[in-house]
Amino acid sequence: MPYCENCGSPVEDADERCRACHETIAPLIDNQAGSSAAGSGVPVGLNGVEPLPVAPLAAVLSTASPADVAWDQPVVPPLSSSAAGDGSALTPPADPSLSASATGPLRLPIVGDLVAGRIRLVTLEEQADDRIRFEAEDEQRCAHCGEEGAHRDWCDECGAPWLPTRCRVVALSPTCVPPEDQEITFVEGNLRFIVQYAPPNWAVPAPSVGASPALGAPEIGRSIDVLLVGQASDTGKVREKDEDAIFCMTLTRICEGATVPVAGLFIVADGMGGTNAGEVASRLAVDAIAQRIARDIWPVLITGETPDESVLLRALAQAMQDAHSRILEQERLTGQTMGSTATFALVVNQQAYIANVGDSRTYLLRQGNLIRISRDHSLVAQLVEQGKIAPLEVYTHPERNVILRCLGIGTDGPPLIETDTFVQPMQAGDRLILCCDGLWEMVRDPQIAEITTQLPVQEACEALIATANSNGGDDNISVIVVAAA
Repeated sequence: MPYCENCGSPVEDADERCRACHETIAPLIDNQAGSSAAGSGVPVGLNGVEPLPVAPLAAVLSTASPADVAWDQPVVPPLSSSAAGDGSALTPPADPSLSASATGPLRLPIVGDLVAGRIRLVTLEEQADDRIRFEAEDEQRCAHCGEEGAHRDWCDECGAPWLPTRCRVVALSPTCVPPEDQEITFVEGNLRFIVQYAPPNWAVPAPSVGASPALGAPEIGRSIDVLLVGQASDTGKVREKDEDAIFCMTLTRICEGATVPVAGLFIVADGMGGTNAGEVASRLAVDAIAQRIARDIWPVLITGETPDESVLLRALAQAMQDAHSRILEQERLTGQTMGSTATFALVVNQQAYIANVGDSRTYLLRQGNLIRISRDHSLVAQLVEQGKIAPLEVYTHPERNVILRCLGIGTDGPPLIETDTFVQPMQAGDRLILCCDGLWEMVRDPQIAEITTQLPVQEACEALIATANSNGGDDNISVIVVAAA
């Protein structure tokens, strides 16, 4: 069969232009390894294409990509692929010196090809007389954690939106013998392939949390001098209005050269209810919590003193009770049913005092590791605790919106609200992330960690909102990011 001289794709005798690269066809070549262009006396390479200058194979495989990605795994085990027919691994031949004459004319792989049933060739990087190199994507390997599996919307292992893993693919002709330190990954047709993978996204070193190019990275474990705060809220792609409310307030007192105390109050409330009810409930919750902390805790902090932990935890529980009572009172006055979830953090020096009711969350990000501090009060969370569903099913379960505990919702409900409280030690370099379910349901935890680690606090909030919207934006989206520096 004749092939295009420009890209090596099969062409028909009647074609004037190649259907793959659209170049004018002249002349057509019936490719055989080691043949020459008719009458030219010029040696032709793989599929008759004139070879480009290229380094030896060992050097090719060790060079950085055009994007300077640090590729790893120069030698990888055989790929598991459905292309093997029975699902078994695609293994190299016992005798790597295949004969071109025994296998027929070579077909040069081109951009867009799927090899091994899973690796998509994306960009042609370099071509030689007996090998060709592509940048590619493995569609059955998660770019975030490296877990293998069929393509789907979300990774079953890390929960991130599914992205294929970038890789480099070198295709070798039957006459090309790879260096001793390189192994064939798989064989397809009369070509042999070596695959190198980029490291998982999470493995890429990220800038230190709270770092500034001008100030440098904070020393991990150092005492906190300042709290840097970012905040954002968005309606999302589905809701008509934003029923969330957020609140941020910081206190820095510097006397005689000492910063005592460093304090801040950060609240996220997610309102629920009918017309003009959800946004009222969330606003009432934020107001009540902020007013209680301002009345009971702020005056003590202003003097430079630090209240006892028992006093602080009691104030957290009372603040949440105030919010619950205020929403119940509003329900009685208006006859409307309304409610809100709420999570908030009171940071005082080296401690974060955290409270939550419902399924809004507070996370701690420390050295790239994301830890959820709060506990969801939802049906799906209860089912996970009971072992009745897998943790990842909280994102897809038909009753994932059922809340077991919230502020307000019905005057016939209990007048007292049970509040979960937590004490989390803080250090310079830590970040707190407070968000509603509209964020964490749309952006899985690994991606929250990646975005929040790599960006300044306000940019991180905006990027999280944008990512949630790009993933569907099914609900209102609110987030606060607090960096201890």
